[in-house]
Amino acid sequence: MDDAWNILTMRDCADADWPLTVARKAHRLFLAVEQSIAGHTRCGAASPRGVERRLGVRTFRNGGATVVADVARHRTGDVGGYIWSMCDGAHAEDDMARCLARDLGLSPADAAAHVAAAVGELRVHGLLT
Repeated sequence: MDDAWNILTMRDCADADWPLTVARKAHRLFLAVEQSIAGHTRCGAASPRGVERRLGVRTFRNGGATVVADVARHRTGDVGGYIWSMCDGAHAEDDMARCLARDLGLSPADAAAHVAAAVGELRVHGLLT
């Protein structure tokens, strides 16, 4: 809430880095709201080296698919969309695998394989930092 209030009141707007700071804070706020709507709960402690979406990448739901859009569009199924929703900078790949195994009833090995494949594909497309 403090970050949102600082943005709304334009606190520190004279700082040269203020636009990028606001963009990053708004990005994190959007991710938190998106995860809350999707019903995600943490599967471990926040990781300082979590997988994070690149700024400016947008997500659309199209039927049962998730469309991740930058200059080009990347389409993924429900499992890929679930993994994408956890690319918030706080979830490391092992956290994502635990969540996937718990929420979708997969074995730990299958969940880890899904996460590794999805994160690898998202990195290849330049959608993660």
